[in-house]
Amino acid sequence: MISALFLFSCVSNNTEPDDSVSLKALGRASSEGNQWKQLVQLPTKIDKVNFWLSDITCSFDGYVYVSTSGGGIYKINPKDTSYVQLTNGLIVQQNEGFGQSCFSGSVLCLGNQVVCSSSHDNLGGYFYSEDGNTFKQTAIWNKGAYGESIAQSPNGQLFAAGYEQVLRSTNFGKSWIDESLNFDSSLKNFFSIAFGKNAGIYVTANTGLFYSDAGQIHFKRIAFENEDTYGIDVNSEGWIFVTAISGLYCSKDEGKNWTLVSTFPIKISYGSVYINKNNSIFVGSGNGVYRSNDNGLTWALVGLKGMNVGNIKSDNNGNLLAYTWGNRVYLGTN
Repeated sequence: MISALFLFSCVSNNTEPDDSVSLKALGRASSEGNQWKQLVQLPTKIDKVNFWLSDITCSFDGYVYVSTSGGGIYKINPKDTSYVQLTNGLIVQQNEGFGQSCFSGSVLCLGNQVVCSSSHDNLGGYFYSEDGNTFKQTAIWNKGAYGESIAQSPNGQLFAAGYEQVLRSTNFGKSWIDESLNFDSSLKNFFSIAFGKNAGIYVTANTGLFYSDAGQIHFKRIAFENEDTYGIDVNSEGWIFVTAISGLYCSKDEGKNWTLVSTFPIKISYGSVYINKNNSIFVGSGNGVYRSNDNGLTWALVGLKGMNVGNIKSDNNGNLLAYTWGNRVYLGTN
């Protein structure tokens, strides 16, 4: 049985010069992903331009938003599996919206508001939509950047990670503060963001795992020096799970010590890890979705066998959402 969605209030930090707002964020769902059905298969090219899916999220009114590499942002209606292409790439500082060779790397919803990233011809930035349909550019990159992930902290701030860049917003993406210089090492590619039980901020990168206190932003590398780390999530007990080149790792002491979860049945080929309300762990792999109900001691293949699975999220009814290479979007339920 799928549990009801719960909400919690988050009030943003009012110390920044931009107009901070009170936010509400969606809590985690508790679907166990025993059954999966395909919602839709999106096109694989537009006007001879190939593209693939790169992130997935769900809005308050139940629509699924998918960002793509090369194809912009799609909005899917799960009730009738219809979809519409909202944007098709980024043309910087022009009203036409997104151009077809863009990389739309990340997307996040809060209510019906949407924040996403995109880049085109070595220029790009982050975009904000009040209604999920019309987007306004709120941050500009001046180099070959891209955005890999956007996450909301427990105090309502957004953190965005990408190529050589970590940004922070106190007003859900309407303006951004560049935190890229507040790192203890040189240039790197950032991939995913998670928040610890004590509100610390974790960022995965191609040079290891970085951590900062929430109060004063300064990131230090705490593990996996010079190793690619990708997916990251934290369970209700504060245990951190990270996917790296060498496998799935767990830390029970806020990142001080790490143990390889050697029981994971296959080599992880993608960096997705998601933990639900019941502390079930889901990992996307090159052979479907695996689930563990005992902190990684045992695993079961619960769906999408033989498929290369990307990010795993949840919708507002407690169902899992996932996409696979081939531009297929799936819904997972109990």
